[in-house]
Amino acid sequence: QSNPIQSNNGGLASDIYSQAVTNNVKADKIRVPVYVSSAIYDPLPDLLEINYDLSLAGIIPPLSAFTVKLNSRKIEINSAAVSLSKLFLTLSCQAIPGDIVTFEYKIPDSNPLQTPEGGLAENTGPMPVMNNVTTPPKSKFIIYPNPARYYVIISGPENSFVEYTVRITDLNSRPRLETKLKVPFSLQLIPIRFNAGIYMIYIMSGSTIMHAGKLIVY
Repeated sequence: QSNPIQSNNGGLASDIYSQAVTNNVKADKIRVPVYVSSAIYDPLPDLLEINYDLSLAGIIPPLSAFTVKLNSRKIEINSAAVSLSKLFLTLSCQAIPGDIVTFEYKIPDSNPLQTPEGGLAENTGPMPVMNNVTTPPKSKFIIYPNPARYYVIISGPENSFVEYTVRITDLNSRPRLETKLKVPFSLQLIPIRFNAGIYMIYIMSGSTIMHAGKLIVY
């Protein structure tokens, strides 16, 4: 080998193996990932994709760091994953065409969202999510008549012993009706006494949305 590291007097530097390097780069010199956009697409209407401008480290924040709302109602997040510059959140329910979705991130005490260099993503949101879902989700529930006037009938899994709750809100998520379906359940009539308009009807199992759709009252 030629040109070894040496002093002016010809003294050769010794071999050096795997020595720690002091990182004196100031934190303000490290680029932080910036939120770019978020969207939900067919055919996975329960998967929220969040885009950042830099690649992210494989460090997953606690799910409590994220808030996702569907038509102003907070929904549960089942899991999170990171791939390159994208964060993916699997939601407990599916978005349907026309749903208004928002995303929010708050820096947690541990495992914050960051780049491989340690740049921390800042608090974000609530930010609007682009809802590109065009296909209504398949549901085991049938709600009729729709449009309705004095009542709706809900048909579901025959002799189901699951306790379901029916919740009807206006388009601003203000509650108008909430009632439990009888157990065992297969068919039930729900009286309604609303002004004419468009409403949202949800069928819940605990906090999980099993069915969501629009209800027209005339």
